[in-house]
Amino acid sequence: QDSVLFVGVFMVHVLFFFFGVFRSSDDGDSWSPYNTGPISDVYSLAVNDANVFAGTQIGVYRSTDYGDNWNDANGPITGGMGIEMRYQYIVSLASLGTTIFAGGYRDVFVSTNYGSTWSFVRFNVTTNRINSLAAVGTNMFAAVANGGVFRISGSGDTFTAVRAGLSGRTVNSLAVSGTNLFAGTDGGGGFLTTDLGETWTPINDGLPYSSVIALAVHKGNLYAGAASIVEFWHGAGVFVRPLSEVVTSVNQTSTNELAPSLLSQNYPNPFTNVTDIEFTLRESAHVTITIYNALGAIVQTIASKEFPAGHNTATWDASSHEVGLYFYRINVGSQSETKSLVIMR
Repeated sequence: QDSVLFVGVFMVHVLFFFFGVFRSSDDGDSWSPYNTGPISDVYSLAVNDANVFAGTQIGVYRSTDYGDNWNDANGPITGGMGIEMRYQYIVSLASLGTTIFAGGYRDVFVSTNYGSTWSFVRFNVTTNRINSLAAVGTNMFAAVANGGVFRISGSGDTFTAVRAGLSGRTVNSLAVSGTNLFAGTDGGGGFLTTDLGETWTPINDGLPYSSVIALAVHKGNLYAGAASIVEFWHGAGVFVRPLSEVVTSVNQTSTNELAPSLLSQNYPNPFTNVTDIEFTLRESAHVTITIYNALGAIVQTIASKEFPAGHNTATWDASSHEVGLYFYRINVGSQSETKSLVIMR
């Protein structure tokens, strides 16, 4: 909120645990606990006017004084079939105008009066956790475990899948800058859409890890908390990139005539036997996709044919191949692009 940063915390250690909300007014150089109220682990935060909301494993809490004090915001649920807000595990929060959206496991809850009352919406498109919520203009977006991204109507009762290029990936986090929506995924890194989710473009230059757990926009920069999906505890960190550089690179890619395809990271990755390789063409073209082993020898050509313009998928059945690191290359005309993949069993 303005120059104040908030972070929700839950940590478990063999000897202790702590939780709550911490606040910083110096860009993160120092942090102070502000935990009067939410006596639970905090999984999500949202700001609406002068209100700060915290999503916990026992519903939603609200602060009207920048976190100095917290009060229960678990009002009754209309149409909730006996469900009580204080028993909800709130993983994600976001505001759209004066409306607060809260995402849990499978369900979305909507409040237009700062949590005094809630309406209940069954998220029929999925039974998975709603990891993140974010508003772009008058549109609300939901990131879903194993389900990609959905656009939600202002009333919360209509869900539209907007995941071309994400292919059912688990989307961990969303972040917004103007009309730009960023998504952090498991195994595919970061993505950006500039057209309300109709198309997604990878934004992984300089990002060493493929699992993006958290995203945030602050003072003209995009921050990514990322980790190795293969060795989570051995490779992780926070990475920053100027927003202007990210958006400019995507715009150049979409308009550059020498870049006829956008090759996505295969999914799942690592995988056991079968994985999908996605790519987008601006116009129909003959495409060849070849798999190489770590020594550079050709293992298999999984596609060599004409593909239509738009989003396409090629599948590799690697059940007869040994575990290890491989590479896949797409050739479209005189252009090529290469990415790596890992078989694990």
